[in-house]
Amino acid sequence: MKLVIFDVDGTLSPRRLTSTAAFERTFLPGVVTKLAILKKQGAILALATNQGGAERERPIRLSTGDVLAHLRWLQQRLGIDAIRFATTKRRKKPKPTMLNELMCQFNAAPQETLFVVDEESDRLAARAAGIQFVCAGEFFAWRDWSNLEDWTNL
Repeated sequence: MKLVIFDVDGTLSPRRLTSTAAFERTFLPGVVTKLAILKKQGAILALATNQGGAERERPIRLSTGDVLAHLRWLQQRLGIDAIRFATTKRRKKPKPTMLNELMCQFNAAPQETLFVVDEESDRLAARAAGIQFVCAGEFFAWRDWSNLEDWTNL
């Protein structure tokens, strides 16, 4: 794959209890090693995350600065080449906007792009963008997802 795009919460770092909860600056098992291998193989790494807690329409929300600080921390620690996150509903997954922007930025065709996901909205965004997707649990070998009906029938 030329371009590998990752969701954040529940994919690279622990899922937060609520969308406005503070970020944990830790990684899920296997993340650091797997992304280092991808970088050595020449893959371009990117993030595409909804970060719903930063939606402009919400009365109680995370600041854009808090979200960017966390995403830049991830970027520095993991060698991420580009970041996209949504602060408005029109950019949020399952719309493919962020995925399409990243493919355009790196001149990557859909067949050269993989999206590592953990939610239905991620899978729908990948389908809308015409790209392959894989469950984070399978990608990082947390567990065998091959027998889960809700996964294999998507």
